[in-house]
Amino acid sequence: MRAINDKLPLVKMAIILVFALILLRWLYPKREILFTVIYLFLTAFIISYVLNPLVVFLTRNKSPRSTAVLVIFLLIFGGLSLLIIGLVPSIVAEMQGLIERVPDYILRLQDFIAELHRDYHRFNLPESVRVIIDEGIEDLEDTLLSVFENMVARILGFLERFVILLLLPILVYYFLRDFDRIRAAVKESIPSGHRRRATRLARDMDRTLGAYIRGILLISFLVGFMSYVGFLLLGIEFALLLAIIIGITNLIPFFGPIIGAVPAVIVALLESPLLALKVVALIVIIQQVESQLLSPPILGRKLGLHPLIILLALILGGRLMGLIGLLIAVPLAGCIKIIYNHLRRWGAET
Repeated sequence: MRAINDKLPLVKMAIILVFALILLRWLYPKREILFTVIYLFLTAFIISYVLNPLVVFLTRNKSPRSTAVLVIFLLIFGGLSLLIIGLVPSIVAEMQGLIERVPDYILRLQDFIAELHRDYHRFNLPESVRVIIDEGIEDLEDTLLSVFENMVARILGFLERFVILLLLPILVYYFLRDFDRIRAAVKESIPSGHRRRATRLARDMDRTLGAYIRGILLISFLVGFMSYVGFLLLGIEFALLLAIIIGITNLIPFFGPIIGAVPAVIVALLESPLLALKVVALIVIIQQVESQLLSPPILGRKLGLHPLIILLALILGGRLMGLIGLLIAVPLAGCIKIIYNHLRRWGAET
């Protein structure tokens, strides 16, 4: 009888999974809206997960959780709201300015490539070499134009979804308020025979991933701030927008700094090659500060993943889900590693 009772939760979970798959199949034609909602809830959960230790700290003096959540919510989101009120007009103005300047940038880019084409034709190069260089220049032009078009498209897409993001603070508040209830409900859904092992697994993942996520967010904020100050000193147009791009892409290991640097270097290159070199030097210096001074004490080796595993995860994540996949690939790989280690340990125990 007890064995049957232990199997009932598994049967319920299987039935729920089947209905979930049927529902997803029905919603597939509306997947863009569905994914937007999923990303919104996932982002809210991650933010609440990052902030939950502060709530736990405040509730140690027996204050109600709802009061602690409200205090943190007012402090953090109140501060962010003031920051956003001050920054949003500048960000929107820079977005509009960049969109308006794109035709001019495209003309400058084409003139630059045409001048490059004329310069190398002055040399008496073999015909086969000229063909290769011409193809390379055409590919470079197509790539740079594509970068501009994608940048504008993503900016417009962000503006379209900005209204949806206004729901984010509300979701974060309810996630934080009911964090313990959600955790208890998940724990109750696990069969009693596996509950202790699942608790150990969750504790290990929380300790490892929590430190990594909070650390990488702090580092990316500092990198974005240093980039903004550096761009202002160099006199780069759209300094705030370009620094935000660098801060966000810095969440991606290995490729992130390169991806984030491309728009800034292109904008600087269209002003002057010397300015572009200064931007490259600035980004290299910031990345050295991050890798040598910031990452070791803040991150250390939190996930303990081999670089080859990280690269594989980034390639798969980028191919499957684009930018979102690049952002979640490494934490997801860390989760898989922790789960694998626990499964291997459970196998040894049995």
